[in-house]
Amino acid sequence: MSEPAKDEVFQQRLGEIEERAAESLPVGSLVVYGAFELDAAGLPVDNLDKVAVEGRCVFTQKYDPLFGKGKDYTSGEFTSPTWLQLCWLANEMIRVTRNQQHVFLEGHPAERGKRGEVPQARNGVLE
Repeated sequence: MSEPAKDEVFQQRLGEIEERAAESLPVGSLVVYGAFELDAAGLPVDNLDKVAVEGRCVFTQKYDPLFGKGKDYTSGEFTSPTWLQLCWLANEMIRVTRNQQHVFLEGHPAERGKRGEVPQARNGVLE
């Protein structure tokens, strides 16, 4: 029997990662995890338990009236959260900002805080 095609393996691994993330979230969650890493063969690797941001951090997202009646989102302070924890944050961000157009968690642009301040991942945790 032949090996499955690379695109089939890619889709299978991707599905397993997305399913694991979704199963950890409350029923009805909207966030879709897409910040997985790729291995040397270009296939998805489950990194949900890997630290996404080293050290202390806060996540923020400005509310945009284009996407409904929501409000600005600011998380509590975290220390070295994992990608799975960011899934929870991203889902809460969607709920608070009411922006259901940007539900794919694909990364986090971070801004370093000044000395003594907590760094923040701002605007665009969700793509």
